[in-house]
Amino acid sequence: MAIQQICLFCGKEFITYPSRFTSDRGKYCSVVCRGLARRAKPVKRQCRYCSKEFDIIPRWLKISKGWYCSQVCFRAARRGKETMPFAERLAGWIKFPTNEGDCAIWTGHTDKAGYGKISKLVDGKVISVRSHRAVYELYFGSLDSSVNVLHSCDNPPCCDIRHLFIGTQADNIKDKVSKGRQAKGEKNNHAKLTEREVEKIKFLIRKGNTLTSIAYRFDVTITAISEIKAGRTWKHILWPI
Repeated sequence: MAIQQICLFCGKEFITYPSRFTSDRGKYCSVVCRGLARRAKPVKRQCRYCSKEFDIIPRWLKISKGWYCSQVCFRAARRGKETMPFAERLAGWIKFPTNEGDCAIWTGHTDKAGYGKISKLVDGKVISVRSHRAVYELYFGSLDSSVNVLHSCDNPPCCDIRHLFIGTQADNIKDKVSKGRQAKGEKNNHAKLTEREVEKIKFLIRKGNTLTSIAYRFDVTITAISEIKAGRTWKHILWPI
């Protein structure tokens, strides 16, 4: 009896027979797709459900497929059920230290900032959470979304409960500034001026140029020039002697 199947390479639906499943003929819609799949170099992907890394054909990523490593994870995500205890899955991605005082490092997927990411079931839905927050909530219970989990070790992938503490976003910013991790000058994505331009601005201020003329010259607001003059911004740029 013929059944409908999805091509493992292009994602197109086609008709095939169960007897062909033992060979590649039942996995691809055509000889072309079968040949391309054999020559295609697989890439690494992280399962949205269990966070396990698996190989996937690049073509699948273009058609928004290949989110799960297996049918088990796919069906579990659809049903909103765990395939294994979350604590066990979380611990499986943490490299625990051999020396006292060292960090417990997350070895799974990380975001651009270096923080670990793991999928978690919340009210029947699969969401992505940071690994160090998941560890803290596992020990002390769920936290409100307004509460941040901070690192005393300043190591983003660290999941050691001894290095974690809670605070507000304001506490997070204060901690960042006090430890010198706040983006300064050109490294700040919102900066409209370069350090070289700020040096010129401070030189012009010392010469007695008006704030209005300087602001017009560098195409910024008078407030921005005033903040520089008062020393509230660009404090790391020294004034000319």
